[in-house]
Amino acid sequence: MKTTMWKVTRRLIKKSLGRFLSIMLLTMLGSMTLIGLKSAGSDINRSANEYFDKFDTVDLAVIASQGFGAADEKEIREAHGVSEVEFGNFTDTTIAKSSSSIRIYSAPRRISKFEVVKGRLPKRQDEIALTDRYRGKYKIGSNIEFAEKRGVPEQLKRHTYRVTGFINSTEIIADNTLGPSNAGTGALSGYAVVAKSAFKQNVPVIARIRFKDLKDVDRFGDSYTHKLKKHSKELEKLLSDNAADRKIELEKNLRAQYEKRMAGSNTSGFYTGQAKIGENHIDGKENYPSKISVPEPEYHVHTYRTIPGSDGVKMLRNMSFGVGKVGNVFPIVLYLVAALVTVANMTRFVYEERTNAGVMKALGYTERDVTKQFVTFGLCSGGIGSFLGVLLGTYGIPYVLCSSLMANMTMPIPELKFNWTIVGIAVFLSLSCTVLPVLAIVHREFKANAAQLLLPKPPSSSSRILLERVKFIWKRMSFIQKVTARNIFRYKQRMLMTIFGVIGSVALLCAGLGISSSVNDIEGRQFGDLIKYDVVVTKSDEITNDEQIKLDKVLKSSSVAKYEDVYIKQVSQQIKGVDDEQDITIMATSKKSFAPLIDIKTKALHNSITLPKNGVVITEKLAKLLGVSKGDTFNLNDGGKTYTVRVSEIAEMYAGHYMFVSDDYYSHVWGETPAANSYLVKVKEKSDIANVASKFMNLEGVKGVAHNLNIIEQVRGVSKSLLTVMFVLTIMSTLLAIVILYNLTNINMVERVREISTVKVLGFLNKEATMYIYRETVVLSIIGIVLGLISGKILHDFIIAYVAPSHVMFTPNIELWGYIVPSIAVIGILCVLCVYANRMIRKLNMLDALKSAD
Repeated sequence: MKTTMWKVTRRLIKKSLGRFLSIMLLTMLGSMTLIGLKSAGSDINRSANEYFDKFDTVDLAVIASQGFGAADEKEIREAHGVSEVEFGNFTDTTIAKSSSSIRIYSAPRRISKFEVVKGRLPKRQDEIALTDRYRGKYKIGSNIEFAEKRGVPEQLKRHTYRVTGFINSTEIIADNTLGPSNAGTGALSGYAVVAKSAFKQNVPVIARIRFKDLKDVDRFGDSYTHKLKKHSKELEKLLSDNAADRKIELEKNLRAQYEKRMAGSNTSGFYTGQAKIGENHIDGKENYPSKISVPEPEYHVHTYRTIPGSDGVKMLRNMSFGVGKVGNVFPIVLYLVAALVTVANMTRFVYEERTNAGVMKALGYTERDVTKQFVTFGLCSGGIGSFLGVLLGTYGIPYVLCSSLMANMTMPIPELKFNWTIVGIAVFLSLSCTVLPVLAIVHREFKANAAQLLLPKPPSSSSRILLERVKFIWKRMSFIQKVTARNIFRYKQRMLMTIFGVIGSVALLCAGLGISSSVNDIEGRQFGDLIKYDVVVTKSDEITNDEQIKLDKVLKSSSVAKYEDVYIKQVSQQIKGVDDEQDITIMATSKKSFAPLIDIKTKALHNSITLPKNGVVITEKLAKLLGVSKGDTFNLNDGGKTYTVRVSEIAEMYAGHYMFVSDDYYSHVWGETPAANSYLVKVKEKSDIANVASKFMNLEGVKGVAHNLNIIEQVRGVSKSLLTVMFVLTIMSTLLAIVILYNLTNINMVERVREISTVKVLGFLNKEATMYIYRETVVLSIIGIVLGLISGKILHDFIIAYVAPSHVMFTPNIELWGYIVPSIAVIGILCVLCVYANRMIRKLNMLDALKSAD
């Protein structure tokens, strides 16, 4: 008997091969998307953790503007929870006869060790290892020469080095955006490592720290972030009172150096690592300086995600978080739609096999035996689909995503592994959709005796619909239109399944394409419509008249289109609910606005904003993070002090956090008048930005240069990660739409085969018979498309708010093609399936279909 049952089951699968394959594809799509998105983020996280652990990457770093004193070092070593500290040096310089900026580090021994790609690390003062991206430009054994900026103390003992190898850094992991620099063009081009003895100063400027309770903790997890934030605050508090003592210590050392040098030479001035000391001259004799002063020392605490050059680490974290967050939303919608159609398909399948089940019961098979064949059908279709989904979701989608997302990272592409938890959930959901409905329906339907089961299930009873009561409409409808309306409401289950199936497919397509348009629109909207300047030039704190004249000459040169002088300050703010401190750029001016170089617009109406007299203008993303609106106040931390500012207006901005303020209101809140310290510069030719930035950077009166290319690269990195995900999901959504509409068409045809045969006997042509049935699908699909576009917009708005990094806001608008393409895609699929339905009707054997079951 068992052999017979297996034969019957095999014949059942062969007979319903189309249904078997469609259910298999639905479960495959659902499990593949869920596993793929969740595994890709997990694979990136795991690979990054392994890489950082392998090279003992820093947890926190402290950078001292005037270097660390012995007391500073002792205090840091004895800080709570510290397991290891390593002090070192670094400086930004340029490659000789070029504007390429390169950051040179002293070689660390234990923390944030460099990965040697080829060759070896330097051991002598005249040796250097370069970033691996320079391997095509230099060879091991060749020489490289650097040129330090004039007018500032030199940091290196020598400027020519022999290349010993090529390396990758675990702090600077991006290959295309290395962050800003205070040399060259203002954007870092590369990095290198030399022996500690290659630096002139024996005073370290960076302390790299690792903590006991962060060892082997997932760097992307909440536990690590919480503990890291706690250690960061403790360290900031510990160092908050060190500046005064360090300043006194430095001034004493400088005075001692001065006295020693004056005893041995007759020079008029000299440089140290901290300040320039000049003597007064009276009657040709050097007089002892009345006062020696150094700038106020500053201590900046950075996490491994905010340390200079860590743009790649932030991008990596944003990528993994973005993929993971999309994986929390998109597959759920896809699974719900797939599950709905799968359940409906299996339900219809059981109904179709009602008579065969009656025959089997008449032959002596039990209800349990009958149930087995349907369960086996569901297990096989769902099992094969899940198996394929697991393979493609574990190795296919993550490989595509990881290869694309990490193409510009120096880290290795992650090794793909099974995520057993997600695999288990996906398989359970897939089999639940294919097996549980069968058990429920079989138990309910097959309780009847064999004689009752041998009779076909009575068709749904027809009843008057609501539209019939609206006489003036009903009377004007044709016969075919009336039949279509009645059939739509007669088969309510199929009606709902069609509408929700199309809604799900269109919503996913619309959301996916909408996110693509929102992401693509950031760069043009931010750096075309709102921010018109290309470069920000920051003057030195004590710029001389001669230096200002030289600076003005470059500002008025033919390569500069426009420039405006403004006051700019950058502060870091810890915001509740946000992991990393957020950098806020404060801009102040005495004018009514920053036009024409910045067009500050309202977020809703896009109207230009005039700077308010009694408040500030903050950007939209910052307002959302702070939880403030127009008229509210919030506290801003600046230089250890807290200032309360009032929000007068919220401005449109998509990358970075800005606060725009008038000079008068700044003076009112801060108690000091903001003197212009920077220039916003618009370059005539975009291709000339790097060259112009280099000219400014070479001036002695310029402290630093920043240009939008760095921000644009960060935005592009975020955009690329989401666009890659959306591309994959758009394909998944299209396949889902095809499978769903095919299933619905197939169910409609099989369910109403007797009805189709009847109308054909009555004289309907094949095309007329096709439209008699298919018109309902078209009407319901149009309803589904309209509701799907609305749902897609809602889903789109939710996703862009959910996955955006803390410093980026996506444009909320979906371009017109984001609505048109999903509509055309579904209509195109419907047209193809209409041809398929017509062919089925042509092949229909009316006599067999109309035979009575009894």
